[in-house]
This record gives sequence, C-alpha cells and structure tokens, in this order.
Amino acid sequence: LGDLDPAGKLVSLALWALAFWLNHRLLHRTLPPGPARWGDLLFALSPLSLFFGQAFMPEMLIMTLALGIVLAFLRYQETGAISWLILCMGISLVAVTVKANEVSHLFVLIAILAFIKEGWPCLIRGRYWVFVTLLALVTHLYGTYMTGVNAVSFPEWAGAELRRGFFGSLDVRMSWLPYARSFCYISLLLLTPAAAAMAFLGVLRIFRKRQAHLYLFWLLALVFFYMVWGPGTSFAHSYYNLPSLPVGCAFFGIGTHLTIAWMRNSLPRLGRLRVGNSYCAAKKAQTWVSAGILLLLVMGSAAGSLVLFWPDRSAREGARALKRIVAGRQGFVLCYPNHTAYGPGYIHYTTLFHCAGVRGWNENPKWSSAERARILEKCRWIIELRYLAEDQMPLRSLTIFSHRPKRLLNTQRIREDPAFHQVEECSRYLIWERASDSPRSSP
Repeated sequence: LGDLDPAGKLVSLALWALAFWLNHRLLHRTLPPGPARWGDLLFALSPLSLFFGQAFMPEMLIMTLALGIVLAFLRYQETGAISWLILCMGISLVAVTVKANEVSHLFVLIAILAFIKEGWPCLIRGRYWVFVTLLALVTHLYGTYMTGVNAVSFPEWAGAELRRGFFGSLDVRMSWLPYARSFCYISLLLLTPAAAAMAFLGVLRIFRKRQAHLYLFWLLALVFFYMVWGPGTSFAHSYYNLPSLPVGCAFFGIGTHLTIAWMRNSLPRLGRLRVGNSYCAAKKAQTWVSAGILLLLVMGSAAGSLVLFWPDRSAREGARALKRIVAGRQGFVLCYPNHTAYGPGYIHYTTLFHCAGVRGWNENPKWSSAERARILEKCRWIIELRYLAEDQMPLRSLTIFSHRPKRLLNTQRIREDPAFHQVEECSRYLIWERASDSPRSSP
C-alpha cells in the first residue's frame, strides 16, 4: 500500500474483526445466547479493544492467535480428532514467536482442561509431551535468534536484560500500587466501570454455583499471567491487560444476564409501577434495565476511548510547533519526553513523531557518549516536552496513570551546546535548532 502506517492499521482492523468473530464463536459455544450477546457487545465497545484494534501494533494478532488456541483445543476435547490438537500446536508455535508472555497462561489453561477431562493419564500421553517439547524448542530457538538480532541496536530487548525487564523484582509484586494500576486499567479502560461491576457479579455467580466452568479456569490462568509477567507487562502498560478481555466479556455477559433476569422477576413482585395508563410489566422492566446497562457501557466506552485516542496536550502542542518550525525541511529530531511519568528514558514513545510527521529518536539514557554524539550530529532539531499537572486529563491525573516524573532526562548539555540554539519556548515545550541550519543567528 506504500505507506506502512495505513497498511498496518488496515491489517490491525482485519485482525480485530477476526478476533471478534473467534470470540463470538467461543462465547456462543460456552454460554447461553443471552450472556453471549452481551459479551459480544463488550468486545466491540471496550476502549482498549477499540484503540488497539486500529493501532499499528501486534495486539490484535496475538488476541486472534490466543482465541484460536483455546477454540482449537476445545474442539479437540469435543471430537478427539488429533487434527484439532495439531492445529492448536501450530497456532501456539506461531503465538510464542509473536508475544510468548501474552499466551503463556493459555498453556496453563490447556493443562487444567486436559487434567479435568482425562485425569492423571494425561501426564503420560505422548501427544502432550510432543506439544510441550515443540513449544520449549521453538521458544528457545526464536529467543536465541532475536537476542542476536537485538543485541546491537536494542540490548534491553536481548537475553538476560529482557528477562529481567519482564519478570521484574519481588518488591514490585509486594507493592499494592502495581495491582491498583492494573485494576484501574481493567475496570476503566478494558471493561468500563459498568461492565466491571457486571463482570464481578458474573464471577460471584460462577463461584456460588460451584461450576467447573471454562472461564473460571481461564481466570485462574490469568492469575498466573499477572503474577509471573505483571511487573514488565500489565502493571506498566494498559495493552498488556488485553489477555483478560475474553474472560471479561464472558463474566460481563453472565453478570448482565443475571441482573436483567433478577429485575424482570423482582419488579412485578415489588408492585406494579404505573406508567401513564398502563402498567410496567416484566418485559418493560427488562427493557429499562437493558437500556440502562447499555447506556452506562457506551458512556464508559466513550470516556475511556477519549483518554486513549487523545494525545497529551504537551505532545499535541509541541508537535504543532515543531511542524511549523520544520516547515517541509529535511532533518531528524531528538525528543526529550519529560512530560509524563513513563516518558523519560522510554525510547519507543512515538506520539510526537506521528503528530508532527517527522523522524528521529527519543533520548536514551543508556546511550554511550560516542553514540549520543553521533545521533546529535545527525539531528537538526531537539524538543523537550514538559510536565504540567493541569494539562493531565481527569483519568490521567490519577496517580496510578500519570504523576510527576521522578527522573527527568537532563537537557542542560543541550542548553550549553553552541551547535544548538533555542528557537521557541513555552510552559509545555522547548525547541532548539542547529545553529548552522537556522535562518536565525545564534545568540
């Protein structure tokens, strides 16, 4: 298609549609029609689903693969056909080369389902040992290959450094703040508040009925995911909570259907509510409750989507100013993203470059002096984005989402560098330009 950005978005949209269809098939295979339809609705309205369903990122690819793994294994258990297990193996091998950590909990789920259906004999079945061996072999070989590829340009994505980054420390797991952050990501951006409340009722319903339910085991597998991978994934980044979406959709459907049924049965017994010259019967109560839940779901989806789709004000205004200053001239930009808690040192921050239509680098504290000098030599402009508490949107103003950065990348060396001079400054950003390239003289 020429431009990689639109092409990537189109691929993500296609994968989102495929993931929706697979989740639809899974819900209608495992739940009654009523709860399944509500689960479909949540998948379509989840803010994280909407945002990453069009983002140039692999989230919808891994979501599609994850749902394919579960569906294929369920079909294997239903039919006993080895072809379904082979398909499950094939999808799993592809998935671990995309994001192994996001599907690792599914193998815990598969182990639980196999043990429940087959008992202890499943531990000596050759087909399962072949599955485990292939998974371990492919994961090791691909990890070794990517370590070699990333060692030069992205050493933090290679070998032991990558493992330490994902596993994190015991101190992180012992703190309440990461769990609070993940809880808010899930309840505000993944499910929305109304859906989270309904999903909680759904979980209580399954526990009270003491059912050996697929989604209960899936929930237990997710506990494994959060405890093992949480510090480097879901505790820090909203999109790493997407593996919880299929389970959230199911429990939301169960809880919503339960609430509607209770209201339909209870309101007529509490006394008929007069509406004009008619009476509110059970059907009208069901309609009102359904409409209320739908309205709350849409409102929560709109608010969460606004937070995700609307860039930080510092980035928006800095990009607008940078675009005006660049004015079609060629050159690279070095960005100091000092305006958010996760900005300093996060080399993959792309909002500014995307909004301004420029190319460049984010400042990396791990650069050597020689590497920093080489990159500065290539840069024509430098921009520092600044933090202002009043610029943070209501949800971002919460400590769990954004707070005053504890570590700011030092721009003093730029201020003292005679090769650059300041061309524009305000409370939210500061822009320098290489003196020899600027129509203005150096001060």
